[in-house]
Amino acid sequence: MSELALIKEQTLTNIGDAIREKTETTELIFPKDMPAKIRTISGLTIDDFIAANYILNINETSFTNQYLIYKTFGPIEGIYNSADNPTSNLNNGIGKIRIEVKPNEGYDIGSMDVTATVTSEDITVYENFITSNIEVTQHSAAVKATQIDFSNYMERWYGDNRSTLTDVTATTNNIITDATITAKENPDSNTTTLNSMFAGCNSLQNIPKITVNTTNVTEAVNMFEDCTSLQKVDLSGINTSNITNISGILKNCTALTSVDLNVFKRTKVKNISDFCSGCTNLEILDMRNIDFGKTGFTYTGFVSGCNSLRYLILDGPSLQQFMINSDPTFIAELAKRNHNKSYKTTIIFEGNLQFWQLVLQNYNSNKSLYDAINISVDWMVNYNITKPGDGTIQIQPKSQWHELTVENEIFYRFPNISNLNAKKVRLRITGTSKYQSNNYTFTNLEIPVVFKVDPNMDIIFAVTTGKMPIFKNYLNSNPQIQSFIPGLYAQINSNSYDNDCMFMITDSSASPNYSIHIIMENNATQCGRCRNGSEVLMPNIRYLHYFSEFNITKLEYKVIEDADILPTDYKLNFD
Repeated sequence: MSELALIKEQTLTNIGDAIREKTETTELIFPKDMPAKIRTISGLTIDDFIAANYILNINETSFTNQYLIYKTFGPIEGIYNSADNPTSNLNNGIGKIRIEVKPNEGYDIGSMDVTATVTSEDITVYENFITSNIEVTQHSAAVKATQIDFSNYMERWYGDNRSTLTDVTATTNNIITDATITAKENPDSNTTTLNSMFAGCNSLQNIPKITVNTTNVTEAVNMFEDCTSLQKVDLSGINTSNITNISGILKNCTALTSVDLNVFKRTKVKNISDFCSGCTNLEILDMRNIDFGKTGFTYTGFVSGCNSLRYLILDGPSLQQFMINSDPTFIAELAKRNHNKSYKTTIIFEGNLQFWQLVLQNYNSNKSLYDAINISVDWMVNYNITKPGDGTIQIQPKSQWHELTVENEIFYRFPNISNLNAKKVRLRITGTSKYQSNNYTFTNLEIPVVFKVDPNMDIIFAVTTGKMPIFKNYLNSNPQIQSFIPGLYAQINSNSYDNDCMFMITDSSASPNYSIHIIMENNATQCGRCRNGSEVLMPNIRYLHYFSEFNITKLEYKVIEDADILPTDYKLNFD
């Protein structure tokens, strides 16, 4: 059928529809009967009808915070915005028109008046056959909305253009940061959600903190899905007290490096499936307040593909469920990170010492399982965690070295020694020395001696230049120490070492008792150990020349694991 024939057929169909509407009949009208039917309606002939040059006139200036969309059906079909052409020729009266009022972003719809063959007032939608000129004016203005449905928000207001936005518009910014606006129910789902609010905004780099009233919001599913350029997201302005489902909330946000989910309430959230899956650059994830142990809790794929994850912060309930009870599902889900970096993902635990010891015990008992998926654990007290207030997180491990306190110039003690009971430690020194006319400055020099801390153990002695008389007086007043280093005591008491330096670690509280000492005598080294009074000279320890004419600026200790003990380390009081 030719294009001309199609237009003719459509024209006859439109005329027939118009006649049936005006005569309130459903009867079939043949083309030969149309002229008589039209004359009975309007007194016009069909030629008069087709020759009509009807005009759509939109009073654009009368509309406040809203606009019109109109669609024509007939030989020239199309969807138009009122701004395209407020005065439009309707093509000889052939066809039908639909006119709809649309509010501007952030406004509730007003209404319009339509003057045509039949005048309609205070309406939002007009649809009718074109049988006269049509004039449209505003009846009531759109008003600022106090309640807004935020589900699929950017798609609804910006359509495909949302994918090109690098920042939200000023209008959107003003809306989502307005605390007087309340999230309202979606009329189709009958739920109040933030679902897919920014989904598909793949050029968006920044989103302001959302502060609208979200008290009634129950879901934030796929809220930022595929926001692949989003560099940070601050969820702290959202009232999460009733949110139960955040599945896919950050799915495929590949530019994010840190996420703070600590704002979500433990008592409500039950579904975090895929919530940051595909976040390939995510390094830090704070999931405190997320209760993995809740009945019915779903977390399938929650970190799937997060192959850069460096730190995962959890608190008591979650770690009790998985690190202490060794839930295989949790381990399997962590494995979905596909972690392929040189570093392990460290699960940082927030809780008291007793709980931490349980976590560590379980980790060590199942270490092969966690090693297989590159997981380690640590206690939060060992980290400085900073949150600048923009949704990002910064984590810096605290120095694992802690300074010992000095008494009476040569005695060094462990602060809070009770917390170190049975821990293995090594020492390091910062200071200066002189050896064979050469001056040395040493910073953080680790001493290759490892010992197990006893809360009752003796102090560490660092007898620096000119301080041997202080140490001699101490020994003369402590027969117990004299008894387990008898040979060394005799040498010191004979004034043989008065001008020398010595470094000594002792544990006379244990049975058997131990000590190790290093003495620099006339630029020659003596290194020995004592066990229950039996003294043995030892091969030279590395860097012994540093103990000649030395002065200490700082003496520090670090707790170590068995795996950190080197073959060259001397084990003082354990095998």
